[in-house]
Amino acid sequence: MRSSIGIGSTWKNIDLKAPGYSSRISFPSAQTGRLVVTSDNEPAVYQTTDGGTSWVQKMLLPSERD
Repeated sequence: MRSSIGIGSTWKNIDLKAPGYSSRISFPSAQTGRLVVTSDNEPAVYQTTDGGTSWVQKMLLPSERD
């Protein structure tokens, strides 16, 4: 998982304490970012268009259970 300091201007990795979860984040611009979360239950892709203030699920990926 990642956290932001400076209202999304910088991001840093933090340890995710939940087993079976992983994430990757990318910000091609200051306002637009994508987050991919992998999990055993509901892996998904999320997008923000406001610098990370809010996130919308864009795609639900197949899980290991499907």
